[in-house]
Amino acid sequence: MKPPWYIRQTEFDGAWAVTHGTPEVFIAILDTGLDLAPRRSGWSPRHPAFQPYWRFRLGRNHVHPLSVPLDASGHGTGVAGVLAAGPYALAPACSFLVVKVEAARIPDPERLWAQGLVECVEFAATRGKRVVVNMSLGGRATAEMTEAVRLAADTDVPIVAVAHNDGRDETRYPARLSLEYPNVICVGAVDRSGDRARDRRTGRASNLGSSVTILAPGVGIRTTGLGGTWRRYSGTSVAAPFVAAALSLMWSVNPALGTAALREHLVASADRVQRTKAQVPLHPRLNARRAVEAAAACSPSRRRAAVAWTPAAFSPNIRQPAV
Repeated sequence: MKPPWYIRQTEFDGAWAVTHGTPEVFIAILDTGLDLAPRRSGWSPRHPAFQPYWRFRLGRNHVHPLSVPLDASGHGTGVAGVLAAGPYALAPACSFLVVKVEAARIPDPERLWAQGLVECVEFAATRGKRVVVNMSLGGRATAEMTEAVRLAADTDVPIVAVAHNDGRDETRYPARLSLEYPNVICVGAVDRSGDRARDRRTGRASNLGSSVTILAPGVGIRTTGLGGTWRRYSGTSVAAPFVAAALSLMWSVNPALGTAALREHLVASADRVQRTKAQVPLHPRLNARRAVEAAAACSPSRRRAAVAWTPAAFSPNIRQPAV
């Protein structure tokens, strides 16, 4: 079966020829949580496409601290699905840390975002894990968020943040901090022709501007919904996971890379697309295959062994690696 256009555009199938990732690399999903179901072993993802469930580690619920990070809106579940669900999961062999920092009608969401980011930094530092943070959210600048980003930079934790969807040539925070911190990668969204992504249903379009680091697909991305369903999302929220997945695959083949080197290889290997409409003339577009190959080429071992996607390799019965 022919892969979806967004897999072909970003050449993730070529990246998977090198690696599907490693459980030693975590992608932290700072969002509205994940659709969970109680099982004998505890809470785990409800959607069967998220199997094997041991890849998921549940972090804190910063909205309701006494609860698991349960998703009520479907946004976080959709972001997680792009990364980890189905035959076109972008980073299927990586591990995932689910942290709930967002919900409807929170008066001060940026404070929770900063708390969640600090949790990810502490997880990376205390457990010695490589952690890529995906933040498909954006708002105003706060001192707490800036301090959390600085802490992440000092700990070598990359932050993939969305430009957001206001149709403007400027981005929201924390993505705008990409101009100050090399560990912040601001992601804008494009459609299959390379133009600024626009949601046909809502009319909202991706932000662009000087703080955008790279572009990724953001129209009609098939992913998971609440209650074990499938749906299609558009916007920068589903574009960011493409970049977070590419970084995790790059770290899987070369864990010695620092965040500045990751960003350098990511941008240098990207496609340069000049559209006749001149809507996105200056920003590079993600090419996952070339990014992973660039990371592997400068690895001390030249290239780590690829992780094959087979039922045996990813059986739910395999013991979860120590974290």
